[in-house]
Amino acid sequence: MDLRRDGALTRAANRDPDPTYLGNQLPRLPLANGTFTAALAPLDPLPWQLGADLTVDAGTWADTANFARWPARALLGLTASVSDRRRRITAAIDLRNALDTLSRRVARDPLVDDGVRVPVPLVDYVGYPLPGRTVTVSVRLQGAGR
Repeated sequence: MDLRRDGALTRAANRDPDPTYLGNQLPRLPLANGTFTAALAPLDPLPWQLGADLTVDAGTWADTANFARWPARALLGLTASVSDRRRRITAAIDLRNALDTLSRRVARDPLVDDGVRVPVPLVDYVGYPLPGRTVTVSVRLQGAGR
């Protein structure tokens, strides 16, 4: 079993002299993010591999005033591949957002938490809604070589 993890902490502060923005986190940059990956790859009788990855991103600000906050997200991905004995043909399937996570429940009012939670769509770093469950299938052919 192969286990990997990586992550980043990014404190990107706004240096604008306007007190509304000074010191605020820059929008669309998460303070923290990380990926955890596990893969299983036995080689007998056919080379195959199974894997899973979990990507976690902290919430990000949508604006420079740090008023509108996009929620944190955790997305699960699954992969599987198999090759012939000579590894000339490899077929793979990749499932992104395996749990079909499209929204998070957050406080209705970002300034006063009145206990009411509402669903908010999960978005990418630019603000576009994340796609739901996505499946890709690929086949790779390699030459015989010399």
